[in-house]
Amino acid sequence: MTFISLESKAIYRCEGMGVPQHNKFLSKATITTIKAIRNDILGLVGSGHYAQAVQSLKEFLDSDFAYPNFRLKVERYVNHCIDLILAIEANRNFSSLASLTKPKQYELREKFKKHYDELSTILHKIEVSYEELKAKDDKSTKYFVKAVWASLLIVTINALLLDVFAGLAETVYSVVDNSINKLAEIISQYL
Repeated sequence: MTFISLESKAIYRCEGMGVPQHNKFLSKATITTIKAIRNDILGLVGSGHYAQAVQSLKEFLDSDFAYPNFRLKVERYVNHCIDLILAIEANRNFSSLASLTKPKQYELREKFKKHYDELSTILHKIEVSYEELKAKDDKSTKYFVKAVWASLLIVTINALLLDVFAGLAETVYSVVDNSINKLAEIISQYL
């Protein structure tokens, strides 16, 4: 096995296949998180644990998500991933691989790599779908908070204006009227 570091993540590569091996130190509990699903599934497939990868994807799809329509959005992706895992298993466990010619063996390896890359892409789309829903939810929450804040500001300004024109205006009018009457009385006394 050779050790390769990609984007500050250390992964093991299989000799001859170019596929990450399953990291034995990862716990099975991390499989349900959105961020870990791609690495865990690719690691399981790379190490030849196809049934466990399929089961993990099914458990992932059956788990509860923060966004209800996430399951509807990614169900077809998960089903496609399961099909790809089964295709990878069929290509990799081809019984008479040694009896095939070198070009046919190379062709099978290329199909395997193509399916593996497509699996990685689809799993990445699942992560992107979750991030899109999260961004949409954050955006709608921001709009809701802004709308509540603006409505409270409008209600407060209206209450202040009503108080000024209804309550305070009458008080100011009576004070000014009383002052003008007293001033008129003082001026009429001197004339």
